[in-house]
Amino acid sequence: MVAGSEIIKDAFGAGGLRRTTIDALDALRLERDADVLQYDRRTRQLTEQLLGGGRTDQGAIGFVLLLRLVVQWEARRQQSGAEARQAHEKESSAVLPLGWLHKEIGSRANQDLGQLLSWMLRDLVIGQSLRVALRKPGDRFFLARDEEGFRVIRESSVRSDFEYDASRIKAALRLMRDLALANLENGSLRLTAEGNRLCAELLDFHARS
Repeated sequence: MVAGSEIIKDAFGAGGLRRTTIDALDALRLERDADVLQYDRRTRQLTEQLLGGGRTDQGAIGFVLLLRLVVQWEARRQQSGAEARQAHEKESSAVLPLGWLHKEIGSRANQDLGQLLSWMLRDLVIGQSLRVALRKPGDRFFLARDEEGFRVIRESSVRSDFEYDASRIKAALRLMRDLALANLENGSLRLTAEGNRLCAELLDFHARS
């Protein structure tokens, strides 16, 4: 779960996701300015935990790591060469550069971290996936999964697009749980208040698309 994660409490204190974004960023800036090397070590540690997988708080680690990287880029931008700055600030439909993230997160400084997380889920995770999918070229291929693994196919039927095996379903449910969008109890799935709110937004988005 993100809200009750020890990672969140360790990064932002007892207030957790109720803290404002500006307070959280200022706390990270103080940590960075007090000891840059220690700040970098902690950021690398979180990166390794995220890439290692197998944890139930992956969503919380990713959220904290993203804010740490934005604060890190804030300090290093002027020290970087023109090529590095361009790589981290050039906007495109396929990537979310640090410069753009810094600006967008800064514009939400007065929101609490819970609201910032909701925006990230809606616009950075789900929205970006939709934007990339819609911009795929017409000449495309599909990956089909069967008992022997994955295979490349040229055509994809509507039916095959909606086939999900047990591992995919379990991974999706774990992600919803980690992001505090759903509770899994006694084999049943119940959306949380945040899950219901995000579901309503998605249904409204697709109704207008």
